[in-house]
Amino acid sequence: MHASVLTSKTIAPLEFHAKATNLTTSSRPNPFLRHLVRESRCCAATRMWRDLIQSASTSSDAEPEFAAPASEADIAAVESEFQIKFPDALRQLLAESNGVESFFGSLCWSTDEITSQNREFRTASDYPELYMPFDHLFFFASDSGGDCFAFRILSTGVDPHNVYRWDHETDARSWAASSFRRFVDQWCAGSMPE
Repeated sequence: MHASVLTSKTIAPLEFHAKATNLTTSSRPNPFLRHLVRESRCCAATRMWRDLIQSASTSSDAEPEFAAPASEADIAAVESEFQIKFPDALRQLLAESNGVESFFGSLCWSTDEITSQNREFRTASDYPELYMPFDHLFFFASDSGGDCFAFRILSTGVDPHNVYRWDHETDARSWAASSFRRFVDQWCAGSMPE
């Protein structure tokens, strides 16, 4: 079995085999088996968000579409432009898929879209006449109705614990989820609060 085809379902048997045969602690460890266990953990970790989103999607209409992973350079470029650090959960999702689309909209924009949208929110010449400032929000998603989702930016940086909805018709900013994970769960179930 090649390491590239290992999944989270093969990790436990490999770890069990390694322990049962004493290959990880004996004086003569099996380097190939150690490599397989390490690679299987890596493969499972890099698919955590994709697997979660796939399994949480409740209907065929909401079947998510994933992109190729974002590079660390792509993520760093966004962080540099806006002088922020991505929440770990968003960084991990982007490292698995540079954007996720579904029936409900864009669960997560690509790094290019994150840059474009956040730049527009901050610099569009007509926005100051229509909306309150957006400098305290870091947008990363939008639903099919046009509302956007963001983390708030505090003096200490991006708050990774809460997700907010911006209503594009009323300019209301309301709390949507207590964590990125909860946001993803609600999105996939089609139960985002209004």
